[in-house]
Amino acid sequence: MDLHDVWQGGVNRPGYTHCSLSGAARLDRIYISSVLLRKKQGMETLAAAFTDHLALCFRLSVVEPIMRRGPGYWKMDARILEDKTVIERFKILWDQLRGQKNVFPNIPMWWERACKWRIQGFFRKVQADHRRDHRAIENYYYYE
Repeated sequence: MDLHDVWQGGVNRPGYTHCSLSGAARLDRIYISSVLLRKKQGMETLAAAFTDHLALCFRLSVVEPIMRRGPGYWKMDARILEDKTVIERFKILWDQLRGQKNVFPNIPMWWERACKWRIQGFFRKVQADHRRDHRAIENYYYYE
């Protein structure tokens, strides 16, 4: 194992991490590989609450590409279903969709091509409207 101690103490920087009445010692250590050692930016000890040990703070420079997340999956907020006006509006949409069932050769095709995206779009819009209204109310109370 090619591990290196990251601490570089000196005359002005003793490497003590544990202090007591009987003395001081360096009990807490961080070991890293040669690759990470080249990316080391700094190392220091900091006072930590509720312990007789000092905290070790190790700074590392990492130049890696930032992973960008895609849009992910949409999840409907179930609290929307507690709104009676949303339910009434959805019933109207559902009646329209059921009326289109005979246009498709089978139910799975009707669901995939007519229902799924319209239902999702309906609830996405409802959620966006709720967020917009909630934000407007917050702004009114906080900034007016």
